[in-house]
Amino acid sequence: MNSKHLMSEVELDATVERLKARFLYQFHEANGGYSVDPGWLPIFTRLCEGVDQALSKKSKSFFYWVQWKEKFGSLRAYFEGGPTYVDFFGIDGHHHLEVPTATNAGIDDVEAKQIQNLVHAAETESARTCMFCGAPGRRRTDQPWIVTACDGCANTRRCSSDEDDGSGS
Repeated sequence: MNSKHLMSEVELDATVERLKARFLYQFHEANGGYSVDPGWLPIFTRLCEGVDQALSKKSKSFFYWVQWKEKFGSLRAYFEGGPTYVDFFGIDGHHHLEVPTATNAGIDDVEAKQIQNLVHAAETESARTCMFCGAPGRRRTDQPWIVTACDGCANTRRCSSDEDDGSGS
């Protein structure tokens, strides 16, 4: 487990509210809500910062997050005009497939692709990061749900690993 202080629900909510205030335009529309654990909040914060840098002033008036959450042990971030994803498990494991959709007319195609790349990078990073404390972690599939956790948090939460994160450790 990461030696950092683990956030309480109240601290997590306050941190999310500060993030929303910092990037108000990214959260200006009613959305499907959020559900993200504290270990991934720095990843999502960097994602918001990257989006802020990637978008022109004009495009910022059209962009907002529709939903951000955990799904199948990694972060998912959906934005207005972004692609739709289909997640499923096959005999060869988990699949996360993009279904192309029309992009938001207000966001330039180049900017939309940059955002999609940023979202993909955040999802990939979250799959190697403990969702509870932010330490290096790996997917754990022996629970009724899939989580990404470090050994310390996995032991505390009584889950164990049976999927390698590909890091060789």
